[in-house]
Amino acid sequence: MQPFNVYLSWLIPAIMGQLQMADTVAHTYPSELEYVASALRKSHNQPLRKLYRGLLLEPYEAQAGVIFTRSTIEKSVSFSEDRDVACYFAVPETIMSSFVKQQRPRVEGYVAEYTPKRQEIMWHYSWNPFTYQGMKVDIRAAARRHPASAHDPAQFDFVFGTQKEVILKPLPAHVPLPVRPVADTCPDPYSLDRRFTPPHHLP
Repeated sequence: MQPFNVYLSWLIPAIMGQLQMADTVAHTYPSELEYVASALRKSHNQPLRKLYRGLLLEPYEAQAGVIFTRSTIEKSVSFSEDRDVACYFAVPETIMSSFVKQQRPRVEGYVAEYTPKRQEIMWHYSWNPFTYQGMKVDIRAAARRHPASAHDPAQFDFVFGTQKEVILKPLPAHVPLPVRPVADTCPDPYSLDRRFTPPHHLP
């Protein structure tokens, strides 16, 4: 498979949250994926800002305001430059998180913080649209032809336009990440749902 097709076949499912599909592509074609990500990093020089990730954790997992990364089978990890997006994934009462809360009633919401190194970035929302080997690419247009999102292009467009997503390579094990409880800093779940749930998915 051509490196650019590999990259799209990884990126579009990753943005849609179809992580098993994205990880399968990354596991099968790691060098092709890195080839395109490296080219995009070199052609963009956006500032390296602090990123946020919403987490649902058992209380014992967040001791003294920090967690430590672990080795995982996932081939990438998603963050956002918008802290409220992380809140949407972390506040247990949002549409996004309520199912996990039902399955694991003891979990509590936390927002982790991390400032990446440039070489860790596999995708940055500000890169779209971009030029690759003389070809102009708009990810929204590409997504309409991809099976991961063709069934619901409105969802892809909404998520792509609101989440300010930055996808990183897996972080090394034992990296400390500061975390703060969502109760301290996050908006209420109703307002988060209205901002970050696709309108056609709202009850």
